[in-house]
Amino acid sequence: VSQEDIENAKNDAEIAQNKAINEKNKETELETSLKNIETALKKATKEIFETENLDELAEKISATMKGNKETIETTLQNANKLENDLKIKQMLQKSIEKFDEEKEKIEKELSDVNTQSNNLKTEISAIEATIKEKQSKLEYKTKAEMRNVLTEREEKLSEMKKALENAANVKSESEKKRNDQADRIEKAVRERLNAEINYCDKNAIRLRQAGNEGNAVQEEKKAADYHKRLTRRLAEIEKSRRLIHKSPVIIGAAIVVSKSFIDSISPSQTDDDATLAPTRNTKEVEKIAMDAVMEKERHDGFEPRDVSSENRGYDIESIKVTDKDSIIRFIEVKGRRTDADKVTVTYNERNVGKNKGDNYILAIVRVDNDNPESPVSKITYIPNPFKDSDCFVTQISYDIDKLEQMGKQG
Repeated sequence: VSQEDIENAKNDAEIAQNKAINEKNKETELETSLKNIETALKKATKEIFETENLDELAEKISATMKGNKETIETTLQNANKLENDLKIKQMLQKSIEKFDEEKEKIEKELSDVNTQSNNLKTEISAIEATIKEKQSKLEYKTKAEMRNVLTEREEKLSEMKKALENAANVKSESEKKRNDQADRIEKAVRERLNAEINYCDKNAIRLRQAGNEGNAVQEEKKAADYHKRLTRRLAEIEKSRRLIHKSPVIIGAAIVVSKSFIDSISPSQTDDDATLAPTRNTKEVEKIAMDAVMEKERHDGFEPRDVSSENRGYDIESIKVTDKDSIIRFIEVKGRRTDADKVTVTYNERNVGKNKGDNYILAIVRVDNDNPESPVSKITYIPNPFKDSDCFVTQISYDIDKLEQMGKQG
């Protein structure tokens, strides 16, 4: 209910009240008229009893009645109207009473609304005060956190700077190590290939002096090939100086177990096993194989030279010079027990074998553990064994039986 509706209701009540007052006045006037009629009737009655001329009295009464007829009719009309007005008044009175009840109810609701409004204002004030307090604390906390964040970032920047400095130092050290390694490799390559070139040049001169022009040309060709190889290797070494190391990628793993651990979990050796002759170790087998091949070369008229300690890709350099010709053999010796089924060669051995061609020989020597007096059971020569092998593989194992089928036994 709006304030305007309340004002309109008040005005309607005042109008009804004024109208009721007017009707009250009309009622009073009607009562007065009735009293006047009653008085006139009484007066007429008195005159009837007092007058002697009845006709005159009748005229007077008639005149009086006629005069009062309109008054009576008007009075009756006013009475009827007054009765209707009284009904309207009663209705208005009930409306006013109902209005008063609604007014009291509205005033009570307004009072409750005002009370709630005041309570809300009080709560809003308390909330605003709390918000201001929290904003103040939050602002202080935010500033403190920002200072902490800035401090942490400064520390991280400092750590990053140190890490960059360390990385630069590591890079510098890595480059230095790489360059040092490249220098060592370059020196070794120069020494080895220059030695091969000088060796071929000397052989060419000696063969030409001996009248063997064909082999001299072949030695000069080998020297030229060594020159090309030296140039290529030096270019590769120079590229290695500019290599950038990346993080290592693990492509495999291995578990290394000591022999004592294997012995501890293996079944105990029986008495029969203990009586067996001890097995020769790898170095002993290799020495027996080297001695056997050296002896065979001498038997075939060659002059062998042990170069196994020089890491040339072969173990024996064997030369046979005649009046008409000269033969050079580069022999890689692989000593294996008779029960072995594989032989492994390295990248360097295969690479040298591919370069030497038919002059390169892979010698497989079978060593029998059960025959200490004559341990060498078989020697097999395989010339140019790596002509079809992949030069990019670091090492590879070959089946010994198949290799022996390719070669010649001695």
